[in-house]
This record gives sequence, C-alpha cells and structure tokens, in this order.
Amino acid sequence: ILGLAIAVRLWGLDFGLPYAYHVDEPRYLRAAVGMWQNGNLDPGWYIQPTLYTYFVTLVVGGYYFFGRMTGQFSSPADLFQTPYDFDGLTQQPAQFLLARLLTVLLAIVTIWVVYAMGRRWMNKAGALAAAAFLTLSIFHVTSSHFVATDAPVALFIMLALYFCGRLVETGETRDYLLVGVCAGLAVGTKYSAYVLAAPALLAHLIAWRQQRTSLFSANLLVMGGATAVTFLLTTPYALINTGEFIADIQYEWLHHKVRGHVGSEGNSGQWLLRQLLTGSDRTLTLLAIVGFLAALWRRNWPVVLTSVFVLTYFASMASNLVRFERFLVPMIPAMCIGAGYA
Repeated sequence: ILGLAIAVRLWGLDFGLPYAYHVDEPRYLRAAVGMWQNGNLDPGWYIQPTLYTYFVTLVVGGYYFFGRMTGQFSSPADLFQTPYDFDGLTQQPAQFLLARLLTVLLAIVTIWVVYAMGRRWMNKAGALAAAAFLTLSIFHVTSSHFVATDAPVALFIMLALYFCGRLVETGETRDYLLVGVCAGLAVGTKYSAYVLAAPALLAHLIAWRQQRTSLFSANLLVMGGATAVTFLLTTPYALINTGEFIADIQYEWLHHKVRGHVGSEGNSGQWLLRQLLTGSDRTLTLLAIVGFLAALWRRNWPVVLTSVFVLTYFASMASNLVRFERFLVPMIPAMCIGAGYA
C-alpha cells in the first residue's frame, strides 16, 4: 500500500515546471528564500502559521548548501526569490520540486499513522482498508503534489486524534501532553486545525465518565498549555511581531468569512457536501458515514472522536463564504478511519 501511495504521489510531481501555476506555492518558497537571504526566522507574512514554512526553509537550505558544494551558489543571494503573487517561469524549478517532495513525505507518513490508528482500534483488515482509502483518495493525492499546507496539516491532526483515543483509554498526563503538542503542531501548520479542541475536550469528558480522571483535572491545563507553547514555538513571530500577526489574522478571517473570493464563494456548506457525495471520493464518504455510526453504536470512543473532528471541521469550513475543494483535504484521513471501520 505504501509503495502504491508513493507511486501515485510522485507521478506528475514536476507538473508545470519550470513554470509555476499554483497560487500558493510561490508564497512559501518566497518566505523560505527570504529567511536565508535575511538571516532570520521571520517569514514576513502570517496569513498562514509558520511551521510548514520552516520545513520548506530547511529544504531550501539543503538545496542551497548542495549548490554551494557544487559551485552553483556562492551566497544565499544567488537563490531565486519568487514574487508573492507569481505565475510564470521560475529560474530554479528545483526549489519547487524539492518542496513538493516534502509534502509527499508528510502525506506518506499520514497514511502510516492512519494504519497505526486502525490497528489499535479496529482489526487488521479495517486498518489496511483505511490506509488504502487514503492512498487512493483523489483529494489527498492531488494536494500531496503542492507546496501547500492542506495535506501536511492532516498528519498532525491524525496524531492529535490518535492521542485523544489513548487519553480515553488511560487518562494519563502523558496523553494530555501529547494531545496538546500535536494540536499545537497542527494549528502551527494551518489555523483551521483549532477545531481539534472539540474532540480533545470530549476525550477528557469520556475519560472522566469512565473514572480515569477528574472533571476539573489539572491535566486540562497541561493540554491547553502544551498546545499554546507548541504553537508559539512553531509560529514565534506571533509574539515577536504581534501587530502584523493580528493584522494578517484579521485579513484572513475577513477574506474567508465576509469579503469572499470572486468565483469561489457562496453556499459553502451545500457546495462542499456535494463535492463529498458526488465527487471522486463519494464511496469513501458513504462508508465513513456508515463506519462512524457503527462506532457510535458500539461505543468505540476513539473512532467516535475522529468523527467529531470531521463534523466540527466540516461545520467550520461550511461557515466560510469562500469555498475550495482543498478545504476538505485535512479531514479526509479522519474519514478513512470511519470507512475502514465500516
């Protein structure tokens, strides 16, 4: 399954190059190159949190140091920095290709995490089915080709949900801490992962009802504190450059909730639901619904928590004025857990 997953994500990975067509890709590479050229960790824009940008910066750094060893570069100034809104010929297409490989790597690890979750909370056949669904999900495969956060954030979301499931089973401080760390990594990759608060709090309530923790346990502070600290470690300029950070957050909120995006706005909930029920992943969607209902009936709480994330994340996206298919990608791996359980 992993071999197939790698093959379908590497196929066509160089699409468009040496021309750059995807609107988001140049923004991450511009920020990454800028940090090498300026000698600091400030990406200069906060419309997206910065963990994924820092990963891209490491990739660009590897590309730069290889270029120095081979005589291609003499200083970071030799790196090509794309404009913010760029659509055209790039002088160094290898930057894009290597950054896309980073996304592929994170996507493949996500498939392994989905399988591990399946093995823990269902049988081997279900785990293999869940991994297979994600391997061949058109939404996930397509987004795995881009220098963008939609596929990468799903990895940290699934890790957070994994530890939510463990929290229900143990009620231990360690699992509260790990839920918080993974949630912080997720929000540090894409702000919309904040809805992980819903399954995390529900996991605590279930653990309390099963007498594995107290209702007002100090572990809630551990979980919340770990989330905040991890987010700030991965997006440090939220504290260092607070004014611009808040301004960018406000801009992004107004863009998605109020102003809209010409040609991609209106009736977001109905439109996104139609993509799920009639699009390429419709079988996955229907099986996920069946699996989540079965998990609720059988009180398989870790799988139920995964469904809670799917529902709250979809509700968050449906409340947007702006709509894109890629908004569904972060919840596709969680849906694969439900489909595998079915």
